[in-house]
Amino acid sequence: MLTVCNRTETAARIEHYFNQGNAEWPELQAPQQTLRVDSKVLEKAEIGETTSSDKNYEERLKAIIQAADLPATVKNQLLAMKKEELLREIVDNVGKRCAAGQDLQNVISVAMLSEGWDAKNVTHIMGLRAFTSQLLCEQVIGRGLRRVSYDTDDAGLFLPEYVNVFGVPLSIQDPGEGARRRQLPSPPPRLRWSRTAPILRSAGPTFCVLKRPSSPGW
Repeated sequence: MLTVCNRTETAARIEHYFNQGNAEWPELQAPQQTLRVDSKVLEKAEIGETTSSDKNYEERLKAIIQAADLPATVKNQLLAMKKEELLREIVDNVGKRCAAGQDLQNVISVAMLSEGWDAKNVTHIMGLRAFTSQLLCEQVIGRGLRRVSYDTDDAGLFLPEYVNVFGVPLSIQDPGEGARRRQLPSPPPRLRWSRTAPILRSAGPTFCVLKRPSSPGW
């Protein structure tokens, strides 16, 4: 699952919400399989610099590695990295076998995964931010359109795969040649806490289910 937030404070609250077991689905309470991408740490990793010390965040990254089903030699190599290098290694290898991010099931970000991210096992995308253009919607939803399997059926078509998308107002209409594309309104999702139960509810604009391409020649 990929959650795209509007700001770092929202991302931290969503991480806390999942990790404390407040979600209606108990499977989402998996702190060692949940990664909140710290944009400051990731930016420093891109240019090879070191951020100020944040022991709590560094310990969470190491806990993800410790819990992963990896050979001891690989774990030791990863744990010896600086937190900037370790975060980059985890983010780049979400869902990849025998790699730092192989066991992750929940990634929470602040719109820094819109390009260059190649995870193939994204099945759910939740948008908790305003989307000001269709291009941004397409970039975010594109994170879930990588195929997991390339097995085919008797007709030579790929077996169907699906991605569930919440809160991303994507228009899939074909405006036709020379026509002007219609912009959908993009009200920001409204979050509120239920007073009767510890449930975070979203009043975002859109829910859709997309089917990944089924034809090898698509």
